[in-house]
Amino acid sequence: LTPVESQFEIYDVCEDGYIIRKQYKNGRVYGLADAGFEVILSPIYDWIQWLPHAPNYVSIQNQSRKYGLIRTNGKEVLPVAFDRLVTFLSTQDILAKKSNLYYWYDDTGNQLSVKGYPRMGEKIQMHSLYNDTSTVYPAIPVMDENGQHRILKRDGKVISLDSIQELSII
Repeated sequence: LTPVESQFEIYDVCEDGYIIRKQYKNGRVYGLADAGFEVILSPIYDWIQWLPHAPNYVSIQNQSRKYGLIRTNGKEVLPVAFDRLVTFLSTQDILAKKSNLYYWYDDTGNQLSVKGYPRMGEKIQMHSLYNDTSTVYPAIPVMDENGQHRILKRDGKVISLDSIQELSII
């Protein structure tokens, strides 16, 4: 770990430390420092954004306008390879878009969707799917490659809309 020196400035405060910025003649780059001002992620990214509803995470962006997700301790959750990232307010799960397909990941970077989907319900909150025993299954609406609307459960299984007893927003 390298101490934050005078060439870095504190740009923003996040849950476990600071977003730092290094100024160049032609622009600036961003990194992370811990609460003791030790650099834990060197300033190499074009943008870093702290996620207030997911306080232990920051979104990162490189020059190719690709996005990734890291914890504020510097541990990578998703590599900088995605066109878009969306985190849910009710959980810290992530929808990530790559090559025009959406994928569902948990907050540790494990892929929950078996494959990518052309459309996912990224603009709505998580849903709860109730079965006969009233067990709650987190799920999101998806559109498959044939344009059919389905429900993708958190366990990766896809079900049709007509098999749902009750669907409610949580």
